[in-house]
Amino acid sequence: MRQDASAPLRLHYQGLIDGSAITNGKVKRIANWHAILNIIALIIFAASLYLRMNAGAVWVDYGLKIPFVLSLLGVILISISGWLGGALSFEHGVGVAPQHDSPEEEVAKVRFPV
Repeated sequence: MRQDASAPLRLHYQGLIDGSAITNGKVKRIANWHAILNIIALIIFAASLYLRMNAGAVWVDYGLKIPFVLSLLGVILISISGWLGGALSFEHGVGVAPQHDSPEEEVAKVRFPV
C-alpha cells in the first residue's frame, strides 16, 4: 500500500524531467494540462477517500453520494489526462527514446490513421 500511495509523487518527478526537455509551445501546453489534471484528480480522490472514512463521514452525514460523485469526477479527469498523456507519447514522442529504423523496418510498422 505504501508503494501505491507514493506512485503519483514518483511519477510527478519523472514527468517534470520529461517536461523540462520540451521546447515546442503546443506540446508544452499539452504537458501542463496533463500535469494539472493529474494533480486535481489526486486531490479529488484523496477528498473522496477521506469522506468515506469514519473521520470524514461526519461531514457528509455518513452518506456515499458525495464521495461517489467525487470519485466519478476523478475518473473523468484521469481519463482526459490519460488521453493527453497518450498524445504526448504517441503523437509527440515525449519521454520516448528515438528509434533509428531502416526504411524497410519503418514501412513494416502498423500505422493507424489520425
